[in-house]
Amino acid sequence: GMAGTDDYWVIKLLPDGTIHWQNTIGGNSIDELSSIELTYDNGYILAGTSRSDATGDKTEGLMGAFGKSDYWVMRLFNDGTIDWQNTIGGSDNDQARSVVPIVGGGYLVGGSSISNVSGDKTENSLGGDDYWILKLSSTGSILWQNTIGGDNTDKTIYVDETSDGGFVVGGISFSNASGDKTEPRFGNDFDWWIVKINSTGTIGWNNTIGGSEEEDLSAVLWGNGGFYLAGSSRSNISGDKTENSKGLSDIWVVRLSTPSSSNDVTGCCSTPLNLFPNPASQLLQVDLSSIRGNSFSYSLFGIEGSQIHACETYPTDGRILPIPLAGVPAGLYILRINNEYGELFAGKVLVVDR
Repeated sequence: GMAGTDDYWVIKLLPDGTIHWQNTIGGNSIDELSSIELTYDNGYILAGTSRSDATGDKTEGLMGAFGKSDYWVMRLFNDGTIDWQNTIGGSDNDQARSVVPIVGGGYLVGGSSISNVSGDKTENSLGGDDYWILKLSSTGSILWQNTIGGDNTDKTIYVDETSDGGFVVGGISFSNASGDKTEPRFGNDFDWWIVKINSTGTIGWNNTIGGSEEEDLSAVLWGNGGFYLAGSSRSNISGDKTENSKGLSDIWVVRLSTPSSSNDVTGCCSTPLNLFPNPASQLLQVDLSSIRGNSFSYSLFGIEGSQIHACETYPTDGRILPIPLAGVPAGLYILRINNEYGELFAGKVLVVDR
């Protein structure tokens, strides 16, 4: 039954669409689920916003006065029951929008906060709502946090992990160049605002993207060496917008390239592959324990760039990917591996005569 007014409602469906299990999770007021992801240890991580006191399933009261809101983050076991939960917030309104599991453990949670220093909040508002980004441990405790914003309203919509161990934060901003924001807004309405942070939450770069009218963001995803942004736009040609509106709001999709950190022949990421044995003769094995995903495609390239050997996808049981080298001439090669998230990893392997 309903615990309060609005609750989290989580349903697992079987492949044929029938309900396997369901769980209604809530307290005595409005609890609104925004994001759910499968964890690397076969559970579920949930992030949303709660206005409930410690009632029903909720074990902690609000950080501010009743009627304000906090982040409410929880992990469910594989059967849908609650493993742990954490109510996170300051004295004003805090609204969680997105959560992502982190390779190596823990979670990144993004949302918006208008709270000053109070409760869990360690920085004052920079002006209206700000992006409020937190790294949580595997059991839900706060490891670090960063309040990111300008002089007006900034709201996180989506977070994702990048292959360099950092994160991308996407949202909408009404701020001009101020605080953490280096570019003014394009018109008198919301623009997309993309912020790249490193593994400890420090800002690497930020980009304000939009036209003269309102833009709204739905998702920002990392893959193939760039960022893919999707949302809506009402703008005609102006600012970053290269096409006129086809009528009111349109779907707007943008790809951002990222500056290459080096001109290494591997042409990719800062996470080198763990390959053994190396040099190799008959069989090369790749340790995938630090790489997320369940299916991989790989290509073996000669040092001059020609593709020698490729396999489309290779689901693995454990975290070791075996690559047979029969028929591969002796020489130095680049092995490149993609996971299903579009992340690219590479390493050099020396193949020796049998």
